[in-house]
Amino acid sequence: GVHSVAAQHARSALSANPGDGKAHVRLVKALCGLSDGQAAAKAFSCAKKEGVSLKQDLYQAVLHAKNVESSRDREVARRMTAFTDPAKGSASTRNTLQNMAYRPPRPWLKIINMGYLSVYNFIQSMAWLCIFSRAAIICLSQPSVFLSDTMQISKSTFALLGAFQSLAVLEALHAQFGFTRSKILPVLLQNGGRLLQIYLLLLRHHSLRRDCITAPLFLFWSAVEIIRYPFYLCETLSAFSASFSPPSWLVWLRYSAFYVLYPLGFSSELHLMYHGLDEASADVLHIPFPGTGQAFPLPIYHILIAGFVFMPFISYILFGNMVALRKKKLGNK
Repeated sequence: GVHSVAAQHARSALSANPGDGKAHVRLVKALCGLSDGQAAAKAFSCAKKEGVSLKQDLYQAVLHAKNVESSRDREVARRMTAFTDPAKGSASTRNTLQNMAYRPPRPWLKIINMGYLSVYNFIQSMAWLCIFSRAAIICLSQPSVFLSDTMQISKSTFALLGAFQSLAVLEALHAQFGFTRSKILPVLLQNGGRLLQIYLLLLRHHSLRRDCITAPLFLFWSAVEIIRYPFYLCETLSAFSASFSPPSWLVWLRYSAFYVLYPLGFSSELHLMYHGLDEASADVLHIPFPGTGQAFPLPIYHILIAGFVFMPFISYILFGNMVALRKKKLGNK
């Protein structure tokens, strides 16, 4: 990856000139980008011995290492606070480093967390692979799918997708409580948009399950997930052994396939919402007020109109988030 190449170049520069301060900075940033906290800590020590001034940009570099939930980031933070002049960093950065340095180690908690995430990602991988295969069979059995008026989605396929898409709500809790490094906003937006399609349209209006776009929509959703969940599974298992690290082709798919699958998914969702306007024109969602016995009526039609208004912004956030992740992981590849 780009961080590995940067680390190699920095080491080459240091071998030629051990006192090259900029090379020390590049090496530490590259090691932090690789989440190699122990090596980064050693690089800090070498920089100090060579008399290199550890400036504020190294504060920013070490913050990347805090995403590694292990003793390595505490070691990096401890050396940072010991070697760096506090006057060169902001108060919030110093507080972050101190919290990292003195956070009590909980190896048993990490094992439980990794075990739970491994099981979760494995189950989701298998479920979405099943959904993908069923949706693919439906689409292949009727090649003129986009010219067809109807295409039947079986009850079992719909139930399977609804169940495991609902289960994905847990990922917002994973992000909120630090089980994963995902940003909570993209997780909420993606899951919220899909659940809107499932519970407000497909579950309440069975005729929409026969729409020509429903099976391709399920295919696009599941294609995203049969890449994403195996990637997460490999990343989680790599905490136990480096041999489980995601293969390069899976990393590339994880951060490249969205260029095709996201636009197809967004356009299919808009198509389904457009067809749902007529079906839901007289449908009303009743939201109960706790303890009052009354309910607030909210027309589904208005929810769909709001969905049309906000879809461009949601698409921009989700797509932009993936572009940023791709640049971070793959560089210009």
